[in-house]
Amino acid sequence: MSEIRAKKSGLAAEAQQKVHGKFDSQFAQQIFGWISYVTGETLPTTGDINEFISTLKDGVLLCKLVNALSRNSDEKVNNSVLPFRYAANIAYFLSFVGNYVGKNELFKTVDLYEGQDPNSVLVCLAALARKSEKVFGKPGLGPKEAGGGTSRQPKAAEPIIGLQAGSSKGATQSGMENKIKRSRGKYNSKSEKKKRKHARDEIKKLINEGRSNAEIKKLINKEKKRRQEVKNKKRN
Repeated sequence: MSEIRAKKSGLAAEAQQKVHGKFDSQFAQQIFGWISYVTGETLPTTGDINEFISTLKDGVLLCKLVNALSRNSDEKVNNSVLPFRYAANIAYFLSFVGNYVGKNELFKTVDLYEGQDPNSVLVCLAALARKSEKVFGKPGLGPKEAGGGTSRQPKAAEPIIGLQAGSSKGATQSGMENKIKRSRGKYNSKSEKKKRKHARDEIKKLINEGRSNAEIKKLINKEKKRRQEVKNKKRN
């Protein structure tokens, strides 16, 4: 696979412009927000199509996403700059995702590596994000599935990201989830439920607005601190 490709011209360029015209930058921001929480990586938040492609094209982030979602996966991420390694990383991601999403939701390696159809990459990631909570027990993105087919064009969706998504790199995702599950039965007063719902809504709002990861994590940490204070008071 050549690293340098001649720029498309004429009908080919026009066709590619139409494909790129389908790209939803706002939705790309949400997808990157979801990937950032699952992997702990800091990602760009502009939603720019070229930035989207350049961030994902080496397949490294996609491999990290797979490893973060799957507890059984111990695949080492290949950080080599050699083009065939990029293809290997992308192939690893697609082989994993193919177990959970429809064939019509998968993309081809060239769609990402050569930027031929970034929208199909977005569709694939959106499909995986919808499965995240149900299949992997990780924060998800998008409406809960009600069965039936899916469209090739992603629609803007409301993030379903819990407070556990703000866990630091030093704490494991599963550990934080278990702590939250254990606490649910203990502090379920109506006022506490309202406060927690309000916090979740505020976090979703920031994500939908494409705010920075730092802002969102700050709000998450603030709510975690509040919950800890409530827990300590209950003990006393």
